[in-house]
Amino acid sequence: MNHSRPTYSYSVQATSADSSGHIAIVAVIMGVMGLFLWCCPFVGVLISGLGLALGIHAREASPGVVSTTAIVLCAIGLFLSVGIVLL
Repeated sequence: MNHSRPTYSYSVQATSADSSGHIAIVAVIMGVMGLFLWCCPFVGVLISGLGLALGIHAREASPGVVSTTAIVLCAIGLFLSVGIVLL
């Protein structure tokens, strides 16, 4: 008699909702940083611009309040940073 043991394999895969949630949180953090760094125009534009891109990406993957908040915060920071450069 051949008593072979069955083999089991488990794999955990991150869903797009999980990763977009993390991306949205990073975008909110960058949005808050952009609001504090708008007085340093080039740094503010960089941080707010990257946060805005991440927020838009997260919103496309999984719409939610966090990604919308990130987009609004980053847009305000970007507006302030660009405004200080133009003045």
